[in-house]
Formats: sequence, C-alpha cells, structure tokens
Amino acid sequence: MIANMKIEKISQYWSVYQSTISKSLTVVLVACFAWICGSLLWLMVSPQTSVAQWQSKAVVVAGTKKKSEDDSLSSLLNSKVFGDFNPKKKIEQPKIVEVKDAPKTRLNLILSGIVASSNPSLSLAVIANRGKQNTYGIDEIIDGTRASVKAISADRIIISNNGNDETLMLEGVEYTKISAEKNATGSSGTVLGNNRQNSNQDELDNIRKEMAKNPQSVLKYIRLSQVSNNGKITGYRVNPGKDRKLFDSVGLKPGDIATSLNGIDLTDPSAMSALWKNMSEMTELNLTVQRDGQLHDIFIGL
Repeated sequence: MIANMKIEKISQYWSVYQSTISKSLTVVLVACFAWICGSLLWLMVSPQTSVAQWQSKAVVVAGTKKKSEDDSLSSLLNSKVFGDFNPKKKIEQPKIVEVKDAPKTRLNLILSGIVASSNPSLSLAVIANRGKQNTYGIDEIIDGTRASVKAISADRIIISNNGNDETLMLEGVEYTKISAEKNATGSSGTVLGNNRQNSNQDELDNIRKEMAKNPQSVLKYIRLSQVSNNGKITGYRVNPGKDRKLFDSVGLKPGDIATSLNGIDLTDPSAMSALWKNMSEMTELNLTVQRDGQLHDIFIGL
C-alpha cells in the first residue's frame, strides 16, 4: 500500500515538471550542438599558419673570432695526441765482435760445442774445465778461471785472459790462423761439399758411444751457425765438423737450415738455451732441416 502511494507521488511530480525538464535538456543539447558546429566551421574557414623553421643565430664577437680559431687549432696541433712521430728512428743492430787472430791459449780448457750467431748475445760455447762442463755466452767468466768469453765463431772462441786475447779451438779441430783460413776458403769449401759415402762403421760406433756419454759432444761433428733475416732468426745452418762421418751418415748436407730440434722451434731466440740445459738428458735428436725449399727429418741416436 505504501509502495503504491510513493509511485503515485513520483508520477504526479514527473507530470508537473516534465515540461520544464524537457525544455532544459533541449536547450543544453542545442547549445552543445551549436558549439560543435561553430568549432568545425571555424577550423574550415580560418587560414592555415605555418611555423617557421628554427635557425640558430651566429654570434660574432668583433676582433676575437679569428684569434680564438687560431688558438684552438694551434693547441690541437701541439697536443701530440698520438705521440711524437720519428720517421727515421734507427733500430739498434747488435754489435758484432770481429774474431781476430790470437795465440792458442795455455789454459787447460776443452771447447766441446759451439752455437755461433750473427747476434753475439745469442751465441753459446760449451766449455769443460777440470771435468765440469758448462755453457757460456759473451762476457761470461769461465768457471775456475779469470778468463771470460770475448767472441764466438764457428770453430773457435776468443777468450780474454788477464787482458790478453787467446784462442780456444773446438775439440778435435787443429789450431790455424784465421787469415790462413780465409786464403784457403775456396779449396776447403770444395772439400766440405763432397759427401763421403763409405764411412767406417767402427768409428761411427765410437762416435755414438761418445755421444751417449756426453750428448753435447754432437756439436764436435755437427756445427750450428745461426741464420737471421731482418733481425729475426730463421734457423741454424748445419755444417760438418772436422770429422764428418756422423754428418754424412745421418743424411745431412752442408748448408741445411735446421728449424726444429726434438719438436722445439729453433726460430725462438730462447729455444737454444733451453736445449743446452736439457741436452744431457736426451737419448735421441730429431732434427728438421730445410733444404731447397723442402723439409727433411733427420734422426740421430745418442
């Protein structure tokens, strides 16, 4: 009953104000429509305006522009960003000590082996004194003496003993003057180039027994001379010693370039020093040599 009464009151209220509400809504809608139409008409009628592209304005300070540019350029050129350029920088070449004639030493020393190099700092000499053998470089004092190594060549070394130069020949090589050797280079070179096929087996056996006791004695029969190109070691040239039986028997030829020994790269400047230290423990030598542009493997049993 109460609900029916509320519905009747609402119906009466709506019937009284319906006309007023309808008119108000109509006015609001007409106003909105007019505003929208006016905005659209204004957009179509109003002229389009373009925004000018922004350009920076150059600021010129009279009397200082050129000077500031010159100062900036001068400071940049003098900054030496990449350091000083020296196109004529000289590469220091190793000082080579010339081996001259000197009398044979009276010291009781044995020169067991030599590795001669165009770079004196890489040359080595194996010297025995009073039963003890050691490896020496240039300017090193020989154990048990006051003498030092002054120069190293293919078949001898020059030692400085109390200020006097003396010659120590490679074991098994007769002492000769260097000047005499130079005069006989042609004939001696011919002899070295000949291969002797008929080797005495007994002598070879004795040589191998000697190498078994002292592996470094192999340098008495096979000489090594360092070969370099543009300051880089390319290998060691091998030539026979005074007794060339071993040299010929293993298949070596004068002028072969040794590039590897027991798998160690001989072009490494530090390789030879390491080999000297470990040679006494070696039981064989596997030598790789370059001959006429091809590599050959040479086996030498110790």
